This record gives sequence, structure tokens and C-alpha cells, in this order.
Amino acid sequence: MLYYDRIGLFVPKQIDEDTGYRYYVREQFPYLKQIIYLKDLGFTLVEIGESLENRNMTMLITELERRLQEVTLEMEALRRKKDDLRYLLDFYKQVDLVDERDLYRPNIKFFKDREFAVEYANPEEKSLGVMLAYRRILKTLNTLNKFSQMPYGTVSVRG
Repeated sequence: MLYYDRIGLFVPKQIDEDTGYRYYVREQFPYLKQIIYLKDLGFTLVEIGESLENRNMTMLITELERRLQEVTLEMEALRRKKDDLRYLLDFYKQVDLVDERDLYRPNIKFFKDREFAVEYANPEEKSLGVMLAYRRILKTLNTLNKFSQMPYGTVSVRG
């Protein structure tokens, strides 16, 4: 509160000259509550001071709507991260259960036309090489904004 006083945002009603004690009146506390609330919502102290000093409701409403949009976008990004984490967790749990011999069994599946990405795994690295190639594929898909939670397949070419 000393800092708020120093910058003129929340000034005590009275300061005792002898002790330096700061006295606030009950009517000031809703104002302090508003400052703290807006600060928790991400407003800077300068923005808070301007909005409370001018009591410009249009400006405050516009800024609150902008902040709401920001939070909505952040929540969507977090939801996608959560989905990705769940997918990777399930994937690694399945990898942990896979018998290495299954990696070399043929599997044929027919699909409609679709895009694909290619990454080569170093055969000397065995399953580590496959996992590294998988991570490179994920990075490529993210870069191209093509990442999906749909299962991915692999094609093994031996020569």
C-alpha cells in the first residue's frame, strides 16, 4: 500500500505526522478491492489508475472485453496442450506394452487420399530411432499446423 500511495493510486485519508501511520476510511476499501481485482486480471497499475481516475466506463468495458478474448484464447491453447499431453501419455503407455516383434509385422490398411510426412529412423538405434523420428514428425506437423490427435501409422521399408 506504500507503493500505491507513492504512485498516487491509493492514498490514505490521513497520515499521522508524529508516527507516520497511514489511516484509511471505510469508504476507500471498495476502491482498494477494485485495484486488487483488476491487478489480478492482468491490468497494469497505470491502466488501473487511468480507468479509476477517469471513471471512463466505455474504456474499461472495451479493455475488459479485450482481456476476456485473451483469456479465451489462452484457455483454448491450454485445452489443446492438455489433449496433446493425454495423447502422448496414452501413446507412451501403448509403446511400453508393445512387443518389439510387433514392430516388424506387416499391417495393411486402406485409406482415402490423405497427406503424409516422411521421417527416416536410424535402424541401428532400434526403438530409440523410431521414437526420435516420431518426435521429428510431430515437430514438422506442428510447424505446418497439421497436428491432429488422430492416430499415426508407420511404414517400414527394408532394403
